[in-house]
Amino acid sequence: MSTKSKVSFIIVYIILAALVVVLDFGDQIWLDESFTIHMTKHSLGEIIDFTSIDVHPPLYYFMLKPFVLLFGYNILVYHIFSAIPFMAMLLIVGLFTSKEISPKAGILSMVVLCAVPHTLTYAVEIRMYSWCQLFVICSVIIAYKLAKKDNTVLWVLFCIVNALAAYTHYFAGMAVMIVSICLIVNILITKTDVKKRFIKWLVANIGTVVLYIPWLTVFISQSQSVKESFWIAPFNFADLGEYAEFVFGEFAFNKPSGYFAIIYAAILCLAIVLLIIKRKKLKTFQFAVLNLCVFFGYIIGGIILSVVFTPVFIERYIAVVLPCIWLFVIYTILAIENNKIFIATAIITVIMFIYNYYVEFNYRLIESNSTLYDSIKDEITADDIVYHNSAHSLSILSVYMPEHHAIITDKDLEIEKFKSWHEMSPNIEVQSELNIPDNKTVWVILDDDEANAEDYLNAMGYAFDTSVLDYLSNKGYKLEQIGERVLPAGQTNKEFMLYKCHQ
Repeated sequence: MSTKSKVSFIIVYIILAALVVVLDFGDQIWLDESFTIHMTKHSLGEIIDFTSIDVHPPLYYFMLKPFVLLFGYNILVYHIFSAIPFMAMLLIVGLFTSKEISPKAGILSMVVLCAVPHTLTYAVEIRMYSWCQLFVICSVIIAYKLAKKDNTVLWVLFCIVNALAAYTHYFAGMAVMIVSICLIVNILITKTDVKKRFIKWLVANIGTVVLYIPWLTVFISQSQSVKESFWIAPFNFADLGEYAEFVFGEFAFNKPSGYFAIIYAAILCLAIVLLIIKRKKLKTFQFAVLNLCVFFGYIIGGIILSVVFTPVFIERYIAVVLPCIWLFVIYTILAIENNKIFIATAIITVIMFIYNYYVEFNYRLIESNSTLYDSIKDEITADDIVYHNSAHSLSILSVYMPEHHAIITDKDLEIEKFKSWHEMSPNIEVQSELNIPDNKTVWVILDDDEANAEDYLNAMGYAFDTSVLDYLSNKGYKLEQIGERVLPAGQTNKEFMLYKCHQ
């Protein structure tokens, strides 16, 4: 890489890093992020206990815990911890692409990964997905290098990285398993030092399993629990549309996002066509195919598990391998040595990046100023009680207001995937029978999203319950309806009806 290319690479990388850091300053969180924050306020032993009755392995929480202890329990700190692996992945991909294709392709590859749907979302979300992406991409690159040349150090790294992925998310474990299968298939097809490399492949995979043994009993227990009862709905073919919208964006023709979704999908289709037509001329053919196989193999594997075992796969789990499909595009289109194609790709990428960044910036730093928490934070006092009929609002507001007494009843947790909220935060009380003290101002927060709450509750056999208002009214409370407010629910908003009840 020439000096000019190095300077350009560094400048672009710094700009992208700075823009990602700006997104870190958004302070709105949704349910899963609040769960993460609650988890880190417990000891490592307690984290193991909580994760053992949840559905994820513990490594992400184990890494996050000392980070927030060192830098503080601040939402910005949590966001930065997710941005670190994303920026590391960009750097690794950029350097690797610079070597495999060209320096200018390496620079553009970093912009591409920031220009496609949901990559920036998971770059700052307070969950484990950006770490999963880092480990999976490292596994893919190492496997590609091992397919080209045997290297003992890389075999050891392959073993460790795959174990780290499996300890971070079970589906990340499945992703690197697919990477490993692709590697051995390649070794068998090329017929080069097959016996020697097969033995090393076997040892590396056995090593990964050995490293995973400490968590294996918990994994088996979780699998049995999930099979008996889990919150994910059975797979149907309509889910394929949701998977597509996760990858490309919402296909809504009355919104700009709909047109961009078509562009993203068209680019992928073009890359597949070019792969077939140019397969003998693409020097990066193997790496492109590897990423394509990992991506689609992962989705097919998730569907098979959901159909054969029990429903366990949802669209946001695609985030684990999302960079793979765009690496396939990069290593197909940019590998064609044509300056016009590169310029056209660069122009389209910059336009898509500007749009993608605007969407994420708008969601995190502009649209997040009229939430349920903002409606009560200036008026609520330390002695007030907050009643919830949903773990969604309970968990989020308990992060923002850890000193306020929060109440939820057992019956409102019956359909929740996690029931031990009273153990997660000291301000949360789970009551068997409603018992609210007199002479206290009570803020009642009722899940009021008809599409996502009432219909869902009715479908599950539960009635939409507002009996708490009758309970308070009979105790002499005056009910003041404040109105509908929202809380983030991933990339959408969930509606709640807010009441202020006082005597």
